[in-house]
Amino acid sequence: MPKLLVAVPVSLAALAVLAACGSTSSAPARTTTTLPQLGPPPLAVGPASARDLSAVQRAATHTLTLHAAISLEFVSPPSVPYPPVTATGAFDLPTMSGRELLHDSVGTETLVFLPTEILDRRPVAESSGLPRGRPWIRAAFSQHLDPSHFLEQSLQRLEQDDPAFLLAEIAWGARDAAPLGPRTVDGVRANGYLVHVDAARATSAAAGPSAHGFRNAAAMIEQELGAGMGVPPLVYVWVDGSNRVVALRALTVGNTGGTTLVNLTSFGVTVRLSPPPRSQTVDLDDLDSDPT
Repeated sequence: MPKLLVAVPVSLAALAVLAACGSTSSAPARTTTTLPQLGPPPLAVGPASARDLSAVQRAATHTLTLHAAISLEFVSPPSVPYPPVTATGAFDLPTMSGRELLHDSVGTETLVFLPTEILDRRPVAESSGLPRGRPWIRAAFSQHLDPSHFLEQSLQRLEQDDPAFLLAEIAWGARDAAPLGPRTVDGVRANGYLVHVDAARATSAAAGPSAHGFRNAAAMIEQELGAGMGVPPLVYVWVDGSNRVVALRALTVGNTGGTTLVNLTSFGVTVRLSPPPRSQTVDLDDLDSDPT
């Protein structure tokens, strides 16, 4: 998985499988299985309905009131031989805040998501271009940055690495949902949905504690990439019996493609963000060039 602040192109453009939502599928009857490890995406087992849309929106809205531990896995397609990436973290979903540790063959990267900014401590092997004693890159949503390949990828990574952002898009921007049938996610039975997301609708409808942080990030994405750019228009969502989203799957296409799976593994956890002092950060707009 290309890192949030590493120059590896990722596009979250529309997916060819959009037609699976909203039409009856020829898939076999619903069965309960273990969530696949980033295998082929599941097919809808029925048409989109107002009932399924309401269920998804209620679950995403409820989950945004919780604290959650997460695990993340990204696998690139066979045509793009990037090594797989895994991550663990914890999120204060109401404030759109969280901390993740990402692991790949290069090393470990730390991401801190805050309502007004993202902080990124890259692996030692990828931080040689940063000022001495300032190992963290700070991307503030209030900054007006010159468009660049580096910034574009940074913003496109935001949604895939940040479950709070994805949940907000679903809660306020879901426009239809079709059933996937039940599966078992981390030992918990959950119902799946294939959801189309409308970015403009999410931004205009955002409300409640999470709205401020979501609008900050969405505004920067729109400013730098254009309205709707970077948004995964199709997301797979699994909801457990307690009306909590327990898994999210976002597919990417474009230059790299790949699949990201986020599991919300437990709820009610303590979230320790531990952001660095400003003296240890360098603002993204202060860097002379893409820090690749």
